[in-house]
Order: sequence, then structure tokens, then C-alpha cells
Amino acid sequence: MLGAAGRVNLADFLDRFGPAIAKAVIRTYPPLYDAEARRTCGFDVQQILRRPIGAQADAIRATALLLQQHSGTIAVGEMGVGKTLVAAAAATSPASGACSCWSRPTS
Repeated sequence: MLGAAGRVNLADFLDRFGPAIAKAVIRTYPPLYDAEARRTCGFDVQQILRRPIGAQADAIRATALLLQQHSGTIAVGEMGVGKTLVAAAAATSPASGACSCWSRPTS
């Protein structure tokens, strides 16, 4: 595994230790959002005035669940993926508990 000048080849290192590292990361940082959370989180994305596209609905639910456990979070993504929509919808959803003013206007 050691190459020239005592350096470790990254590809060889990951081939050898990658599975153990992945198991340790998952054990230390288990997922907070999964298929079960999607069904049971209690957040109806149909109530959002602007319909989320693609994975935005999952990002909204996951962020709302995170806000139940922590006072804040960070939305990270490329420009145009909908970070503002995700953050606003999650922060103002009843599922997050962050704001009690969330409701769809009725006319």
C-alpha cells in the first residue's frame, strides 16, 4: 500500500479500508430520514402553495424532521435546486415545530 516516498495510494487505501469506514460512519451517524420517515413524518407537501419537484419534497420532510430535534440546520446545494423553497417550507411546517403560523390561506 505504501508507494514512493512512503506515501499511501488513495485508491488502494479505499479498496482496503472503505467498507470498514462506511460501516463506522453509518453506525456513528445513522440516517434521520428514510422511507419509513417519509410515510410517518406527518408533513403533507400538498399543502405547500408551490409544488416541490423531484427530491425537494424529501428534502423538505427531512429538514422539518431535523428542525424537530435541533434549533437550526443548513441547506446546501447547487444554485437553482430549491434551497430557499426547502428551507422556507420546512421551517414553517407544523412538522418542524419551528413556527406555529403555518397554514394554507383559504378564500
